[in-house]
Amino acid sequence: EEEVLFKPGTKFKVTKKTQDDDGAWNIDLEEKS
Repeated sequence: EEEVLFKPGTKFKVTKKTQDDDGAWNIDLEEKS
């Protein structure tokens, strides 16, 4: 697992959202330019 930091105000688009069997959400994001 890696941690990545973004500047405040960085905008993202949700590209995929799934929920696993334990109820945890997995959300894929794409940085908007």
